Amino acid sequence: NALTTHAVEHMRETGRVFEVDDALGAINRMTEKRVPRPHEIKAIRAIFGDELAEAIAQAAKDKDFWSTFLEVWMLPKAVRSSFDISFPARQGIMVAPRHPLMWLDSIRTSVKGWVRPKDVIEDYTRMQTDSSPVGVKMADGSTQTLKLGQVADSMGILAERVEPFYNNNLAERLFLIGPAVRRSRISFTGAGNKLRFDMTRYWLNKWERMGVEINEDRIMKLGGLLNALTGRATVPKGFLFDFLQATWWSPQYRLSGPQVVATLARNMPGVPGGDLQIARIAAENLVAFVGGGIGLLSALKASGLADVNIDPRSTDFGKIKLGPTRINFWVTSQLLVRTIAQSITGTRIDPELGPIATDPGKVWGRYVQSGLAPELSVVYDYVSGETYLGEPLRPSAERGISGLEIAKREAVERTIPLAWSDIKKAIETDAVRGGLISAVGLLGLGVQSYEPSAANRLQLIPEFVGGLTQ
Repeated sequence: NALTTHAVEHMRETGRVFEVDDALGAINRMTEKRVPRPHEIKAIRAIFGDELAEAIAQAAKDKDFWSTFLEVWMLPKAVRSSFDISFPARQGIMVAPRHPLMWLDSIRTSVKGWVRPKDVIEDYTRMQTDSSPVGVKMADGSTQTLKLGQVADSMGILAERVEPFYNNNLAERLFLIGPAVRRSRISFTGAGNKLRFDMTRYWLNKWERMGVEINEDRIMKLGGLLNALTGRATVPKGFLFDFLQATWWSPQYRLSGPQVVATLARNMPGVPGGDLQIARIAAENLVAFVGGGIGLLSALKASGLADVNIDPRSTDFGKIKLGPTRINFWVTSQLLVRTIAQSITGTRIDPELGPIATDPGKVWGRYVQSGLAPELSVVYDYVSGETYLGEPLRPSAERGISGLEIAKREAVERTIPLAWSDIKKAIETDAVRGGLISAVGLLGLGVQSYEPSAANRLQLIPEFVGGLTQ
């Protein structure tokens, strides 16, 4: 009660409603073991003083057994997600058609994070302290002029760490590779912060020119949408968040596409509590992304420069196929649409053999398998007997695969960074052309290179299944 009373007096004197909400909200959520974010500690410092802020900041740094366990457990994910500049063409790709210049600038920031990481860290501080005025209508009907940096902090669009580097300082202290992991984290996080901050400035300025009311509720909805549009779905901090981070590669990224669609649906006209301005932003980005992607695929197909498959049941659906190498700019959205289509129809389209009946349960099982964190993926693949791409994990005299060969292959595949693994496979499959094409994977585009083996093709033909298995 004493803290609340003090905060209310502070609000009356300064008019800083967001700052008070941040401070009190952070203190209340600490009872749920939710660690305060930097901007919340900053608000606590401004309202309650340095002593309380320092105590809370120190408590946030102290790790219990669970936090230490998670840090060690998620170490492989942090390392294997490094050594690239993948944010723009992966998490940021959905906003590229609608905000192309801001998106291109995120590529520049990604590169700068590797070349001059200190500059990107300073950019983060400048965004937090940006003093550009924003007029915000408060619940009591008054209008307060707030600083853009303060508004952006309250929206939750600025972060010090994001997946896949969440809760992991250990990876940055590793011998030899630690500095590269740190630069990857700064590059990845900095590009996302810059892109979201630029879009926030753009939409707030546009609303102001249009005479659209800027209020606290609308600002918070905008923050949630911009996070989702850039691969950061809103997942409440706590056990669920930690569990998802520990078991999946990028749960927030996987959930971001569906959240954008849900945000559009929740804010459509006629929906209680909906906001047409938020629905408009969601719709503009979705239409530009889907429409632009379809236009690109259609142009490539018509020109004959690449093979394109538009059947959502096909494993090559929506991909740009150049020889044995596939480029997938839809990334996880393509996989989700394909999984839904295959499970509903009970059919998948094999690029070589056409329609094949499939079990919906197995289809969703493969969807889960594709998103598992590396630690669980090893267990899942070993139990199932094959990797996600169908490579055997059991020695077989008939196939001429020994246990030693499998062990060597898996040791390399499960330790090399993801982007470099794609390049390696492309070069092995298609030498020069594959290597050149797969380099786009360093920017975050999904790249796969493979040719079905003769044995795999025969196994899919009913007349030959018996002969191979007996």
